[in-house]
Amino acid sequence: MAREKVCIVASVYFSLGGMGSMIRQLAKVLGERYEVGLLSIKLIEDERRSFTHYNTALNPRLNLLINPWHVPSLFLYELSGIIWCLALRLLGVKRFLVQDAISSALFATLVGKITNARVFLFDYGPMMFLHDPSFLREVNRFRSGLLHATYTKLLRIANRFALRHCHKFFVYSQEMKQCVLVKGLESPKMVMYKFPIDTTVFREYNSAEKEKIRRKLAINKDNVVVTFIGRISKDKGLLYLLDAMKFFIEKYNKKVCFLVAGHGPLEDWFAKKIAAYGSNVQFLGPLFYSEEVAHVLNASDIFVYPITVSYGYALSVLEAMASGLPTIFTEVGPTKELVSDGDNAFVIPIRDSKTLIDAIERLIEDAELRKQIGKDAKEVLAGFSVESYREKVLKHIA
Repeated sequence: MAREKVCIVASVYFSLGGMGSMIRQLAKVLGERYEVGLLSIKLIEDERRSFTHYNTALNPRLNLLINPWHVPSLFLYELSGIIWCLALRLLGVKRFLVQDAISSALFATLVGKITNARVFLFDYGPMMFLHDPSFLREVNRFRSGLLHATYTKLLRIANRFALRHCHKFFVYSQEMKQCVLVKGLESPKMVMYKFPIDTTVFREYNSAEKEKIRRKLAINKDNVVVTFIGRISKDKGLLYLLDAMKFFIEKYNKKVCFLVAGHGPLEDWFAKKIAAYGSNVQFLGPLFYSEEVAHVLNASDIFVYPITVSYGYALSVLEAMASGLPTIFTEVGPTKELVSDGDNAFVIPIRDSKTLIDAIERLIEDAELRKQIGKDAKEVLAGFSVESYREKVLKHIA
């Protein structure tokens, strides 16, 4: 008997970071019951390999990968998205699952309304925060002017349309839930769930395993390792991370070293900035597989994430917590809902190098505190299992 066809509609920007992880996880769960396709931009070869690596089977006939360089404007992108969704509908796709993208949500819900297809919105963080003044103020530090203000208004209209006309939308934080309710959107459509963290991968290794990874990275066993994993872009707070690097390398010299992994538009700029620090800072580039991320986390003693804009849960912070690391991250976004500042994590203000440095130094100087906070952090993620995510997804899209 032929299985029903579904399609994941992803953002115009497809990354190897949290977004990519969530898409792979969603596709793998759906693949247990459905034929799964993907509508997104053209994947690079390493992204294709990551799907294969995680046994995420996609039906090639249902994959329509839009190359954004062939779509010269937002209007044409939306128009092409509608055409692709209509084409998939003709191929027998009855359900569209939109992953964290307002543009994708708009054209998928338009097609759903016209053709009676069901549309489900997942990880809908950025669209909720379009109605949050503090979020918009921070975004406008990078983009300003009448054009951006007009674009934001249009996004709000599109967001409201998508939320009103989808079948269900999945949210993962109280902050997002409250935003929906305040805006008068239909709460019966809302499904609360928790991110899936694979604790068979993201776990605390034993001492021998950790030492082996450190040797591969040429890190002395007595060093204190501070790690950042994320997109190499303005909104990740890299300027404040660089301030911390300068302070600790000058004060502690070889005792403290930094690992940075990720990719993004500022890779070349960042690589030049850290070149003067020599072996005290290692830039590892993008990590394509969860196992690679887990290895780097287990070579580390402290995880930092000084972002200035949050679009939702910081997946890399959750993975670090699951690996038994003490984490330091900024107060933006819903991740702070999960922790108690000073007990199982340190939550600091945005754009504050001094507070970041103070938190790192406190953990550098107190090995027992690092151990205790890391232990308590693991307990926070007890309900973030892959199995509970799987059950909720399959139940609500059936």
